[in-house]
Amino acid sequence: YHNNEVAHLCDRLMQEGFISDLKAPIPHYGPEVARGLRNYQREYKLVNWIQDMWYKGHYFGPRTIAHMNAQANNPKYPW
Repeated sequence: YHNNEVAHLCDRLMQEGFISDLKAPIPHYGPEVARGLRNYQREYKLVNWIQDMWYKGHYFGPRTIAHMNAQANNPKYPW
């Protein structure tokens, strides 16, 4: 599944240091993106342990989206 939104998510996770094994953002939701998203959700406590074990980074839901959008105006992130 190829999607520009996934590439944007991948880029964001790379810039924040949650994905380090890629050289450029990828447009498909593969294991690298899922691992990066899972680490992001764990870092900011956006999922509880049951959700973490169940979804394993494969759910990019409203809570994570809201958190990322809230951080969008942070001067640390240029987008």
